[in-house]
Amino acid sequence: MQAAKRSLCVIGAGPSGMSVLYHLEKLRLQGGSAVGEMPQVACFEKQNDWSGLWNYTWRTGAAIQPQVFQPLQALTKYGETVHGSMYRSLWSNNPKETIEYPDYTFEQHFGRRWNQYNLKPKVTLLHSVQSVTFDPAKEKFSVLVKDLEQNRVLDPKEFDYVVNCSGHFSNPNVPYFKGIERFPGRVVHTHDLRSWREFAGKRVLVVGSSYSAEDSVLQSVKFGASRVISSYRTNPLGFRWPESVSERPLVTEVGPSDGGGTEGWARFADGSVEKNQFYSFPMFDAQALWTVRYLTGGIQLPSSAEMDADTKPWLEREAALKSHQEAVDLQTDYTVGLAKQANYGFDLDASQLFYKWFDSRDEDITTYRDGQYKLKMTNKRVCLIGAGPSGMSVLYHLERLRLEGAIAPENLPEVTCYEKQDDCGGLWNYTWRTGTDEYGENVHGSMYRSLWSNGPKEALEYPDYTFEQHFGGPIPSFPPREALRDYLWGRWNKYNLKPMVTLLHSVQSVNFDPAKDKFTVVVKDLKQNKLLDTKDFDFVVNCSGHFSTPNVPYFKGIERFPGRVMHTHDLRSWREFSGKRVLVVGASYSAEDSALQSIKFGATSVVCSYRSKPMDFRWPDSVSERPLVTEVGGDDRVGAGGWARFSDGSMEQIDYIILATGYLHHYPYLAEQLRLRGPNLLYPAGLYKGTVWLAGGNNRLLYLGAQDQYYTYTMFDAQALWTVRYLTGAIQLPSSAEMAADAKAWVNRAALSKTDQENIAFQTDFVVDLANQSNYGYDLDVSKIFYEWEDHRAEDITTYKDRQFVSKFSGQQAPPPGQPFMKAIDDSLEHFLASCQGK
Repeated sequence: MQAAKRSLCVIGAGPSGMSVLYHLEKLRLQGGSAVGEMPQVACFEKQNDWSGLWNYTWRTGAAIQPQVFQPLQALTKYGETVHGSMYRSLWSNNPKETIEYPDYTFEQHFGRRWNQYNLKPKVTLLHSVQSVTFDPAKEKFSVLVKDLEQNRVLDPKEFDYVVNCSGHFSNPNVPYFKGIERFPGRVVHTHDLRSWREFAGKRVLVVGSSYSAEDSVLQSVKFGASRVISSYRTNPLGFRWPESVSERPLVTEVGPSDGGGTEGWARFADGSVEKNQFYSFPMFDAQALWTVRYLTGGIQLPSSAEMDADTKPWLEREAALKSHQEAVDLQTDYTVGLAKQANYGFDLDASQLFYKWFDSRDEDITTYRDGQYKLKMTNKRVCLIGAGPSGMSVLYHLERLRLEGAIAPENLPEVTCYEKQDDCGGLWNYTWRTGTDEYGENVHGSMYRSLWSNGPKEALEYPDYTFEQHFGGPIPSFPPREALRDYLWGRWNKYNLKPMVTLLHSVQSVNFDPAKDKFTVVVKDLKQNKLLDTKDFDFVVNCSGHFSTPNVPYFKGIERFPGRVMHTHDLRSWREFSGKRVLVVGASYSAEDSALQSIKFGATSVVCSYRSKPMDFRWPDSVSERPLVTEVGGDDRVGAGGWARFSDGSMEQIDYIILATGYLHHYPYLAEQLRLRGPNLLYPAGLYKGTVWLAGGNNRLLYLGAQDQYYTYTMFDAQALWTVRYLTGAIQLPSSAEMAADAKAWVNRAALSKTDQENIAFQTDFVVDLANQSNYGYDLDVSKIFYEWEDHRAEDITTYKDRQFVSKFSGQQAPPPGQPFMKAIDDSLEHFLASCQGK
């Protein structure tokens, strides 16, 4: 009997991966290795072509499938981090003779070396490896791969070998410098840089002292930068630079100039600086919660002498350990002590489980993970994903009802809330970062500087915590982002909710086991860069939102467009558009604000391109609307602008393209049968009460905030209270048939809503229905405010944010803003409050 072929998984089809395939095929054809001994090879490449980093893409951040701008349901998302780091005008930084293949010289070339053996069919393109694990008992790797075109995770495959050729130049190392979040210009890692033309006439700071820094300096000067400063950590590059280039030691702080605009400054160290990295060792949730209490001032440290005295007995006790049981006892006492000091709320003594765990490991280290354990906790275990307004409202109502005694102890669920950011707030947290964060995660935030609410605060106000309560008096109806975030935090602080959130923990996968009737959840500790052990949960509440994965359409010629192309998700400052001609693609709220902000910050002209119908506001003279853009292009000459052609045949000269094209439902961590898909609708299909997922998870997976939105904070809050009532047994679900019929009725009605007024009426009824069923205690119908708001927008799109409304819950009339929106530049909370009347 012939032995089965060995199997080989090659990850990546760049030069390394393709060389593996090349030599395998070459040896096979030459007979250098017996065919029977040749491995069976599968090569997975997540890009749409081979070549790895040598493929150029105009995209940055999250890669979305190139596709003509069609209705959202026709779009297929990839959501993969962009692999390529290549920019236009890149030349090799060393001679070709040093990289030349001896069996295929440059003189022999022009036809790819790989084409000699027809290697491309051996590569499975647009397939991204999701996980690789090794089973010592079977001596096999288990590889999980996602088909990006089908947006489907394939069945696991086993391999004898794995060759990782994915490289390590795709996840940027992005340091932080003091003041960078207030820097008014553009901050970009070379990974996300595509064109050097934007630096013409600018003063550029390049941080780094290796090949990328060297080329960044040269390219900036080459394309017309007026001055370049190269900042080094240890040693300067030390070249003979042009006069416009200088070198300084490590930058220590950056900030804005007093004159506004895009001008900023940088301060440097007096000498070289080495960065020391210190890593803590968190002890599961108890230590994480203790740390949060300490960071937020809930725990005060004793004196140095007292801390030393406390630490010494622990070290002595650890040094004296003689057995597994003693180690378990030490860890138990340590964890229980932390939990008590942090007011964790549960007895975490799981020593009996640890004893069994140690025994299983002693018996067989290869199989102990196959053992089963019985959880000590009998209460329902809930995994809450996301600590934005929706997730925090779940915690808010759980804690409120607990303190009021409205939930029996046996019905109080054990909730673990995971948040991948370093703070609560969700999208309302501002970050200067784009693309990937310091942990290699896709940046969640889509907030830009100078963002004011586009809906009146009176339409999103919590009835049990009004804006007047929070700020101590009335404020204008349209506050900036910082004021809204401060308001959210005020409500959350009523019950000290932040310690209930496990920050910097990213959910990697959620699966449902029908046999156990449990969800298995895998979480990554981002600070430790470590996957934690799988945990079982009875319920999963998904509050991660759907405004973080951009819908990025493709237009003919966009890869040759000479200016910057960006989705609003990656936009941070409007100052760079001063004096520029801007094309805004889209016709909803993001497009509207993009047009206004561009004009507000000095754009000479804005063209808004729509797919179905124009926004049709009374725009300033410098704003116009055109049907869908069909092609863009530009002149390759340095400093030349670009152009756009539209479906009516007209053309416009443009310098920048802003894609205000919305977002995609993207939940890659959820298993296929648990994943909500589709366009952004007022009522997504497959959700009972817009909340309970009916297609999988035995009615125990809940989505909050997954709808298109007029109502926001109060809708999330009503949905959260409904969820809490369900989790604690106060709301019982009807039969599957009744839930499906109820959901279908809402979906059908939403499909018939065509006008803004009909849409507002629909969502009002939805919110009121949730509030009534959950015994919310307040009438949340603010439809009259929304109707008036729509009228104001139609009257004058440039002044509607200057109008005032009356709070339904406090009765207070909002004062006019201190400055008209189109003149208000400083978006800080301090400036906003100082400019309010009576402040």
